Amino acid sequence: MSDSLGHKAMKGTVWATVDRIGNMCLQFGVNLVLARLLLPREFGAIGMLEIFIVVSQVLIDGGFAAALIQKKNPTQTDYSTIFYWNIFIAVILYGAIFLCAPFVAEFFNLPLLRNLLRVIGLILITNAFSLIQTNRLRKKLELNKLACANLCAYTISGILAVATAYFGFGVWSLVVLQLGYSTLLAVILWVITGWMPSAVFSRQSLRELFGFGGYLLAATLLQEICKNLQGVIIGKRFSATAMGLYSQASKLDRIASYTLPNILVQVMYPVYASVQDDDERLVNMLGLNTRFISSVIFPLMAVLILVAHPLIVCLWGDAWSACAPYFQILCVGGLFICLQNTNFFAVAAKGKSRLLFYWSIYKWSFLLL
Repeated sequence: MSDSLGHKAMKGTVWATVDRIGNMCLQFGVNLVLARLLLPREFGAIGMLEIFIVVSQVLIDGGFAAALIQKKNPTQTDYSTIFYWNIFIAVILYGAIFLCAPFVAEFFNLPLLRNLLRVIGLILITNAFSLIQTNRLRKKLELNKLACANLCAYTISGILAVATAYFGFGVWSLVVLQLGYSTLLAVILWVITGWMPSAVFSRQSLRELFGFGGYLLAATLLQEICKNLQGVIIGKRFSATAMGLYSQASKLDRIASYTLPNILVQVMYPVYASVQDDDERLVNMLGLNTRFISSVIFPLMAVLILVAHPLIVCLWGDAWSACAPYFQILCVGGLFICLQNTNFFAVAAKGKSRLLFYWSIYKWSFLLL
């Protein structure tokens, strides 16, 4: 069993690397072209809306995806119940976003946001159709299928986004990118997984999974609100242009500080969960991952801080040079953020979601101040 688990983890790591690096390269390339075709304020308009989409997505997931991975033997009833629940919550939240869109546009004093939010909010529904399929592939460490689906969906949506930007559709090309990717991914995953929900909904399954996922939901919700609150503050207090500069700096920082940790977490969370009763083995795995991430990310972030300004001008042009200081500050945070996920999910694998919730309250309350 140990050898089989190690082989699956190694294979999963390879495919998670292909998925993450491939997506990173595609996102970087598409963003590079779009930055030459669009203005900072157009990126900023989408950045202002990100908090509404991200928070809604967390509420749809409800911590159930992590709970299904943490549970050793989830049943078809478990999967079907969470699938129907996700769809139900997605429709409710989209309805709320649709009704609130005019007030959001008025808050930011940017009328365009009303229609933007109503259209891009459809991502909530399309994402809900792919959550269980994604979860099942991760649970079984079949990350090769997930990688192929992600890369295919982003390639097609990226081409569509560049084409719409080239023909003068402006900020709507960014909507095409996000909504197109979400829709295509859902379709591809349904085809390649072959999974279909059963006509069953179990309140017992919902309660059982929420017992673990509820605290994780609260912790993730607090985290995402705090991470994306700056978009609201910048958009309201300053301008769409300032928000665009910040969002581009943040995207570049995430490539550097999140890529390697996310690759490992995608593979190691189900592996951590499979050895959750063996503390010594779990601690050894965690220590190895921490040392590996640190040895790669720390030197990389230091170099990026030094070359931030010429790097950004070279990539996106002089119009984006003002985002260099933002990028440098975010890189300093990246030195510490890169270690966060692997520790977070090691604790989650032990089923200690309440502890993660308390940790999130401490951390994000302090950072909000």
